[in-house]
Amino acid sequence: MRPTIRKTVAGAGVAALALTLAACGGGGGDSGGGESGGAPQKGGTLILRNFATFEHLDPQRTYVGAALSFINRTLSQTLTTFPAKEGALGSDELIGDAATDTGKPSDDLKTWSFTLRDGLKWQDGKEVTCEDFRYGASRTFATDQITGGPNYQVQWLDIPTAKDGTSVYKGPYKKTGQAAYDKAVTCDGKTITYKLNSPHADFNMAVNMGAFSAFRKDKDEGAKSDFKPFSNGPYKLQGTWNKDKGGILVRNDQWDPKADAGLRKAYPDKIDVRLGDKTETISQALISDSGDAKDTVSYSRVAPSMVSTAQSSANAKKRLVTDVAPYTDYLFFNLTKMKNAKVREAVATAFDKQAYATTSGGETAMEPATGGVINPTLPDAFAKFDPFDAGAKGDPAKAKQMLQEAGVKTPYPLTYTYRGSATQDKVSAGIQEALKKAGFDIKLKKVPESSDYYAKVQDPKFLADVDIGWGSWGADWPSASTVVPALYTGQQVEKVSRGQNYSGFKDADFDKRVRENYSTTDPKEAEKKWTELDQEVIEKTVIYPMGYNTFTYLYGSNVKGFVFNQAQGACVDLAVISVK
Repeated sequence: MRPTIRKTVAGAGVAALALTLAACGGGGGDSGGGESGGAPQKGGTLILRNFATFEHLDPQRTYVGAALSFINRTLSQTLTTFPAKEGALGSDELIGDAATDTGKPSDDLKTWSFTLRDGLKWQDGKEVTCEDFRYGASRTFATDQITGGPNYQVQWLDIPTAKDGTSVYKGPYKKTGQAAYDKAVTCDGKTITYKLNSPHADFNMAVNMGAFSAFRKDKDEGAKSDFKPFSNGPYKLQGTWNKDKGGILVRNDQWDPKADAGLRKAYPDKIDVRLGDKTETISQALISDSGDAKDTVSYSRVAPSMVSTAQSSANAKKRLVTDVAPYTDYLFFNLTKMKNAKVREAVATAFDKQAYATTSGGETAMEPATGGVINPTLPDAFAKFDPFDAGAKGDPAKAKQMLQEAGVKTPYPLTYTYRGSATQDKVSAGIQEALKKAGFDIKLKKVPESSDYYAKVQDPKFLADVDIGWGSWGADWPSASTVVPALYTGQQVEKVSRGQNYSGFKDADFDKRVRENYSTTDPKEAEKKWTELDQEVIEKTVIYPMGYNTFTYLYGSNVKGFVFNQAQGACVDLAVISVK
């Protein structure tokens, strides 16, 4: 089990940094950070708040940590999953979820089979079948409708590519290339088998993603299915989901705990999901701990401006949890607009990472990036790296000289897009001022805090007047194989969406080396190669790391079993949460 740095908040600041093993209960264990006072009990209403809306509730379209965690713990059992534990979980802690175990690979790691548990049911009582999982995975290929989610199926399944680099299979609606998909994904009773185009030792971790979830064909309305979840988990939606405000989950009476891995305790009778409030509003409510705030957890971190207030309150301090997170904030360059590499290098050279971290909230929120986009929570892949010798504070004078060498007129105009919040508004103003010193004129393009920010920066139309933008990324499981391919491969860049490759970077040789590294059987050697690829892209100024995240959360005093789970989006794990 890999160790993790656990930060314990006490008094006026971070009082201790203790190197501890990732512990807090085993698979589905009940222990955690919540208030003591007896064993957790079923009943009550848990309130779940978040500053942002969920961009998707369709499992095949979901790729933001909070929504991934929410769906997996309440509405959908994936083939495999990670237990409810704190800290950085190792790959050896993967467990079977809808599947009876973590899968059976062939000797060459190019074929994987998973057998479903008995007793899996949809909310209407019908059995969850192998064909439901097979159909669910097929939806990701319909990139004209099912956008936003991961692309592991498209990249890894043994399905040919067309001349333009996209898959010959276009999904279950058009059925173009259906025979190729039917060969790659097959069912035999309760056993689903995936045939891959190269060896993948960690494919069983990929199927813990919602993109491989079951989806019933008769419930599929394509893009219109997005906020109409049909559950096979312990909860189901009561009424309808309001995209801007949330909804209420109630118990799914067809869900059988015996068909679960003992993970989802489903303690609350209801989960009241409230979305779209400002981070400061949520933080203030949790600090005050009055009324239904006592029964509240939040996917939103404590507003940096309010952490000291929480630390100075005896009541709030004991409900404050701070831990390192697997996310890296980065700057992406829109390569369709910023074609001059020297100008991009000047931006990176001028960037003040220390100021970015400090304005983001300091040690309880962010530290300056000292390496690549690959985060320090992946120790086998992380390496310190400063490609432009600019240091943490940047070098605006050097950057200004680079602009002169590039032969461009100054001040050089750029548009920077970001997801707005009280904190990010200050951070972005700081970026604007710092780059001004280097000879840039920065226009800010703010996306409201509660809006679908990631959906926008995937859209080439939105990016038409954007030069640089804010992004954040964390590994899907403990491997840099879920960082480099996800952010940089060109196969996902299409006319209607860039996927997670917001820069629009396309390099056939780079993509080839990504595919080749999937075949590297020595995990440490593979991680080293991912590091090299990450650094190569940064040197080309496709992307530039700004800071490494630390998350600070508060929860209500009636909450028990608070577990900060890095493997579940670095969010509170709803599998074991309860209220008095």
